[in-house]
Amino acid sequence: MITTIDRFKRYAEAKYFHEDIIAENTLCLHESSEFYELHLNEIELIMSSLEYRVYFLREHKNYSIEAIEKLTNLSEKTIYNALHRAKAKIHAFFKE
Repeated sequence: MITTIDRFKRYAEAKYFHEDIIAENTLCLHESSEFYELHLNEIELIMSSLEYRVYFLREHKNYSIEAIEKLTNLSEKTIYNALHRAKAKIHAFFKE
């Protein structure tokens, strides 16, 4: 019988060994693609400066909410609201 601790250990080991592959497949870390720049330019046009700054830090730079709070001097609720509005605008823009 596998205990919960063993399951967490296996997950941690798998994540450690495959961390580079996971990062490459989930985030655009290289930022060298012309399509990446086009994507950022398009979404910047449809968002306010606050929404874009918070969205960029959270989704593209993978900052935690706490780090964004310290960096921008915004409350946690303001950050979550800005992220929600940004994602809704992106979804509506690319749905058309």
